[in-house]
Amino acid sequence: MKRNAKKLLTALLAAAMLALCFASLAATATVVPTVTVNATAELEVEPDIAYVSLGVSTTETTAEAAKRNNTAVMNRVLAAVKGEGVAEKDMDTSLYMSTNYRWTDDNGRIITGYTVDNNLTITVRNVDEVGDIVDAAMNAGANEFNSVRFDLDDDEAYYLEALAAATKKAQKRASTMVMAAGGKLGAVASMSMGNVRFDPIYEYPEEDAVADTDTEAGMPTGSGSNSASIGSTIQAGTITVSATVTIAYRID
Repeated sequence: MKRNAKKLLTALLAAAMLALCFASLAATATVVPTVTVNATAELEVEPDIAYVSLGVSTTETTAEAAKRNNTAVMNRVLAAVKGEGVAEKDMDTSLYMSTNYRWTDDNGRIITGYTVDNNLTITVRNVDEVGDIVDAAMNAGANEFNSVRFDLDDDEAYYLEALAAATKKAQKRASTMVMAAGGKLGAVASMSMGNVRFDPIYEYPEEDAVADTDTEAGMPTGSGSNSASIGSTIQAGTITVSATVTIAYRID
């Protein structure tokens, strides 16, 4: 019994000495100083792809006539766009029909006609051809021009370039700070990536930049003296790609 108590006491003393040893090492450990910097880099990039949104709207007294006339005009528009070199896979249409009503004096309503809206989205892989494609579509009968979105087909390469530029900027800032304080910049202690983004460019039509419409028949004119020339007003501009990094460096 006494022997077991002696062993227990010896173990407790050994544990206490080990704890004191670790405490002494912790107290004498050197804290490595660091400097943390943030940096953002931006690139101005020319867009390499565009998405054109336009359409054909027709209104008739019957649903059948509205769809028939709309289809005829849209077929001309699609043919004109194809004539500009756009592949069929780069054209997407979506058709909507709405019923038009007129309210009566007794709070009733009477059907006055039907409107068919056929929206066309065109992927343009050569942004220099956007203006010609828009004009071709409007001159063929499209009477609704919604917007053009200039974008980047593959943005990853630009992201990486912006990240590299932001990282170099962060290192330069950290080095300048440490050297001014009389130190020397050491290795990276930690690093993280913040926002990496870009904003596509949108072009919208002016109020009068749409083909005239024959209100009597509900058909877009789309030819002759009423033809549209919106394309010359469309400007691509440049897209800003930005990246932000936060990096901590050791100070030697």
